[in-house]
Amino acid sequence: MVLKGDYNKDKIELIVKEFSKVAAISELEAVSKYRKEQLKNELEGIETHLPTYEKLVEIGNERISKGEKINMEQHNHYIKELEEMKIRRKIIKELLET
Repeated sequence: MVLKGDYNKDKIELIVKEFSKVAAISELEAVSKYRKEQLKNELEGIETHLPTYEKLVEIGNERISKGEKINMEQHNHYIKELEEMKIRRKIIKELLET
């Protein structure tokens, strides 16, 4: 930054402080924009995979209700993943709205 003119020490400090604030805000906006893109990509991935996990849980529940034997460890994993995806989706949507 180049300052042209005759400025006293106080005026120069004020200019530098104000310039620093503007630069910090610009950096913050750039980081915020990048983070929003990351969140959008994560949301897209969640919404792509969510129907698959819903279907897997549904199939497992149907087989359990029919008395069929299933891998309960795997079924519980699908249920846990589905719940986590729904929570992440809700949080990301809220973050993107702000």
